[in-house]
Formats: sequence, C-alpha cells, structure tokens
Amino acid sequence: LAPILSEQVGWWQMGLVIGLITAAGYIVSTLGVHETPVDPSTPKPRITDGFRDAFALPPFRWYLWANLSKEYVFVVLAATLPLWRRYALGIEGEVDTFLGTLGPGEAEAVILGMTFVLAVPFLWMWKRVTPRIGVARAWLYASIVMLPGLALLALADDFMSGAIAAWVVAPGLAGYMMSPIIALSEVIDVDAVTGEERREGLFFGINGAVGKLAFTVQGVLLGVLLSVTDYDAALDAQPEAAVDAIRFLMGWSPALAALAAVWFLYRLDRSLEESRSVS
Repeated sequence: LAPILSEQVGWWQMGLVIGLITAAGYIVSTLGVHETPVDPSTPKPRITDGFRDAFALPPFRWYLWANLSKEYVFVVLAATLPLWRRYALGIEGEVDTFLGTLGPGEAEAVILGMTFVLAVPFLWMWKRVTPRIGVARAWLYASIVMLPGLALLALADDFMSGAIAAWVVAPGLAGYMMSPIIALSEVIDVDAVTGEERREGLFFGINGAVGKLAFTVQGVLLGVLLSVTDYDAALDAQPEAAVDAIRFLMGWSPALAALAAVWFLYRLDRSLEESRSVS
C-alpha cells in the first residue's frame, strides 16, 4: 500500500494514511486487553535490580543478540527496497509483468506483498516443526532457509528475478515472524523457574528497547555506504559503486545478520537446555 500511495498522493499524505491505519489498529487491539489489578501494598522492585537480573540470565543475552539480528534483517530490507527497486532492478517507470503493466510503486508492492502472502502457508509448517525440535532450533533453521533468497536479492537485476528472489525468502520469513515471541516466552519461563515470579514486562520491555538499535545500525550503515559511493538522489542513474552498495544493503548485509543469528540461536538453544537441566 505504501509504495502505491506515495506515487498517487505524495509522501506526507502516504505517511498520514499509514499512520492513521496503524493508530486505528493499535486502538482496536487494546479493546480486549484487561490488566490484573495490583495490590498497592505490594513491594515494587527497583528497575536497576530488574535490569541486573535480566542481563544476568544467559538465555536472555543470547536471545537479545538473535532478535537484534532479526530486527536488522527486517528494517534494512524495508529501508532499502525503494532504492533496490529503482536502481538495482531498473524499475523507474511502467514495467511489463505476468500481472500486466505495472507502475513502479505497484511493482514494488507486488514484490513485497506477495512475499508475505507466500509466507502464510509456511507459518503452518513452522507451527508443526517447532514443538518437535524446539523454538531456538526452528528459528536457527529459518535463518538458514532465508540465505538463498537474500543472496538472490543481491544479484537480481529486473522485476522477475527480484520477485523470485523475494519469494524465495518467504519460507524463512515465516519462521522469523513466528519464532521470536515464542523464544522470548521460553526465556521468561526459565526466569520464572529460577526466580520468584514471572516478569514478562521486564523482558519484553528490555527486548523492545534493545531491538530498536537495529534502526540505528541500519541508518548509519545506509548513510555511510551511500555517502562514500557518491550516491546522488537527484540522478536517474547512480554510479556503479552506489548500486553495488544498494545490493549489499538489500542482500548481503541481511544475509550476514542471518548468519550471525545462526550462531546466537545455537548458543540460545544450548543455554535453554542447560537452564532446564539445572532447574
């Protein structure tokens, strides 16, 4: 929706529409949420103690690294997609596709939208596999499954090759969509067994804050690479070095993040097993 709206009504109007839709979604999602009343006399732990306990838990430390890698994959793909479509795939005007003639925004939307549509059936697959092998291992395998598609994204040079590359990412993307929240729940379970109470808010809060570092990493990397390769937004054709930088950002850098996640998730899997054996 965003690529199409940005072309038809403008960037700030697109941002307004997407913002309103997002806000409405958040409001609706909270309608059925009810908090458990808290006794005012209950002692409130210090936030510094909570941070200390959370970071002292080995499974949580490995989870944070794995989730940060996952977040980077998502944010760098979203940030680089318009540049990749225009300069790597060469789609600056209408393009003939198997769906007919599409505008540049429509072509981008088809590539992105179909990727998520194709990921939906694989959610069922990961749902069946995860209980058998464990969530950390399932997430690890999803990282590996994404690698061929990410490599193809870096090599694609037209609409069809770009679409195929994005769609090859779909099976691993489904695992990335499902596994992190389950893995965090298992980490919280470990803490609840070793501690005195469940502290979901503590772990979700820290994870949310740390995950935002992915936006910083992506922004700095994109800015530095485009600057040193002489990218100029006013040019219709970019220097070859700038196009290579865009390909790196779209394909190779998320592939490196997924490879890093493989190691972090291996350590998370081992750490969860060790924590369960101790408890």
